[in-house]
Amino acid sequence: MKRSLKKLLKKIYASNSMTAMELVKHIEGETGDHRDFYPVVALVDAGYLGFTGPQPNPDEPFRETIIAKTLQCYRQGPGHQSYENVTILGDGDHEGTYFYIGPKCIEFFEARWSDTKRLLTSAGLSFVAAVTVALLSYFLKST
Repeated sequence: MKRSLKKLLKKIYASNSMTAMELVKHIEGETGDHRDFYPVVALVDAGYLGFTGPQPNPDEPFRETIIAKTLQCYRQGPGHQSYENVTILGDGDHEGTYFYIGPKCIEFFEARWSDTKRLLTSAGLSFVAAVTVALLSYFLKST
């Protein structure tokens, strides 16, 4: 996973949610069109993020592309926006549309924290063992 996506997940995980307008500001634009949002849509499809915005039916073809185009509409600013074949209607900042952490995101960060804790415990025990062996060998040599 790209570092920028991990950073984005961390921000959403820390606050439990993020508005769609906020999220599109954090997406690095390589192409400047809807293709920039495919990684975010993949996170939604994989269960890392939830999305409260308009979504096509699950059996609709090219569902991911439609969601990516919807996010491109949010990138254009508040109010009514249109991009290719997608139109969003809204007043203000679309504050009711947000991304929230999904179960896989919680699992991802809990596993990372668990691994970090395990690594720190292992490093601490290794350090204590090394110091103990060094002290024992020093005292055994001197006697």
